[in-house]
Amino acid sequence: KDTRVALVTLDICLMFSPGWLEELRGAVRQSSGIQHLIVTASHTHSGPVLAADFAQAPAWEHEALRKPAAAVAEAHAHAVEAKIATGYGKVDQGYNRRRVHGFGNVEMVWENPAHKPMGLTDPTVAVVRIDALRCSVHCHY
Repeated sequence: KDTRVALVTLDICLMFSPGWLEELRGAVRQSSGIQHLIVTASHTHSGPVLAADFAQAPAWEHEALRKPAAAVAEAHAHAVEAKIATGYGKVDQGYNRRRVHGFGNVEMVWENPAHKPMGLTDPTVAVVRIDALRCSVHCHY
């Protein structure tokens, strides 16, 4: 079966609203016919915030919606067959920045050079592998 999937990654500060995501899905369906859309976002303080449903969305937000939909349409025009696989790994890199004291008081610990454990962390890393005849890969670290 021929299933087409689009993967969109965005460098934005906060996750977009459900309404914004539905608008993007609709724009992608209209521009490319792709029914399956996966959207993920980094957490960068250099990017815009698309978290709220604005009663009257600012002009830049309409442009921010148009660009990913146009990119999916362009990629769809040059699509190649691909195989997708998933897996999981483990990375012990981070630490919990919230130290919980008695009575539920929480202290933010912004620096922890020794990476002393202060709470639960999830070392699980999900990996998506895409094998294609030709592709361009971009990575955000």
